[in-house]
Amino acid sequence: MINTSDPPGGSHAFSQHPSRARELDRLRQQVLAAWPMEELWLKRRGLTDGMHVLDVGCGPGFVSEKLARLNPTGVTIGLEPDPELARLAGKRFDAIPGLSLQQGSLAHNHLDESYFDFAYARFVAQHLASPQDEMRHVFRLLKPGGQVVLVDADDGLILVHPEPPELLEVMRLSETIQAESGGDRWIGRKLPALLTQAGFADVGFDVLPFTSHQLGRPALFDLAWSFRLRRIEQASGADNTLLVEKVRDFFTNQNWYGVACVIAAYGVKECVR
Repeated sequence: MINTSDPPGGSHAFSQHPSRARELDRLRQQVLAAWPMEELWLKRRGLTDGMHVLDVGCGPGFVSEKLARLNPTGVTIGLEPDPELARLAGKRFDAIPGLSLQQGSLAHNHLDESYFDFAYARFVAQHLASPQDEMRHVFRLLKPGGQVVLVDADDGLILVHPEPPELLEVMRLSETIQAESGGDRWIGRKLPALLTQAGFADVGFDVLPFTSHQLGRPALFDLAWSFRLRRIEQASGADNTLLVEKVRDFFTNQNWYGVACVIAAYGVKECVR
């Protein structure tokens, strides 16, 4: 997303995904599971009707739709670099007043500077090769007094008990595969520093926990682990088949209790006096 030579979507290259329908369903279920908590938190952070809202890396538009329904008299724009995801989002957006699509990245788009009141980047920073540069682009697009909210994962904040002995290797392989594509599974803890370095003021963060009790075991498994297993299968083929099968069998057939936390960081573009 930094320049035109980068793969669209960074380490989440949907156009190259071998099972797009399955990935779309995963993204949809992720939004459905997390949105009730997410909506409350965004409102506490100042999202109100009548704003100019930017959904950074909007993907197929599931979150953009939710944002637009919280902002019916305002303007909501989804920004997406991946052409296939942008096409899917555009089809969905046609029926929703005030919601539109901009295909492009933070570095390459036709958006006006100092236009947005609120920018939201949900599970985007972990896929960027140069997230620091991207936060500077967000800063440029916000009005003075505009707010940014980043929500992302951190693999140090995922716990399960009992833990299958193979899970540590699954986590390691998943992190390595994403890092090789320019991503960072430990980005959550770095978000406040990224915002400060980009020039934002009043930077802070919260930790949002999603538990197996709250979501149900299947939903938490899908949120925190299932995509890792598919990524390992796609990257290594038969080499890790037994490893993946053992972990998938554990989460499917055993009683376990887990929590996956995300970091939600925020900041404000100060008004110049």
